[in-house]
Amino acid sequence: MLSGVLWVCRKIAETVDREREDDEKRIVARLRELYAELETGAIDERAFDTAEAELLARLDELRGTSDEDDEDDEPGEGEAERWAEDDDR
Repeated sequence: MLSGVLWVCRKIAETVDREREDDEKRIVARLRELYAELETGAIDERAFDTAEAELLARLDELRGTSDEDDEDDEPGEGEAERWAEDDDR
């Protein structure tokens, strides 16, 4: 009986992890689209900043990290590279 309960718990954990990874990939893809929209002039910097902040907050929440302790609200250098690395996993 205990082994059956453990199996169910493992399956639930695997499903949650897979869904979290899928959510992260969707957010990273949207961030890339957002950067492209800014570069092409489809959106202005204000709209970009608002959408980017929302997406980064969601990404931090999924990853269990937070920028609350950071002094500025801007993403750090290398964020795009981190997103690219995450997408390659």
